[in-house]
Amino acid sequence: MADLVWDPSEFVQSCEQYRSKFLTSVLLVCEIASTKMEAYAKSNAIWTDRTGNARQKLRGEAAWVSKDQIMIAVSHHMSYGFWLELAHGRKYKILEQSIEDNVEELFRALRRLVS
Repeated sequence: MADLVWDPSEFVQSCEQYRSKFLTSVLLVCEIASTKMEAYAKSNAIWTDRTGNARQKLRGEAAWVSKDQIMIAVSHHMSYGFWLELAHGRKYKILEQSIEDNVEELFRALRRLVS
């Protein structure tokens, strides 16, 4: 009777390649979502532009912060952006809404990656 000999190295290499492609795909989906959040914030902010800097400096970004956590952010890059979000009874807030209006689409895209 012949012995079964199996070398798992090819299988392990395939799994590592799949993991790498999967993580790249997750980052890409998150970067697209952050870009959409940024665009939403820029087009739906209700404040009146004086210089246009606050609107122009809104930024969306995504990045891996650890091996199993990714951060997606949309943020102000002007010193007074804090006040637009929190002062005047939060009348001019836009960051929270830009996330809320785009998170379901992000979740659907991530689910498609794993299904």
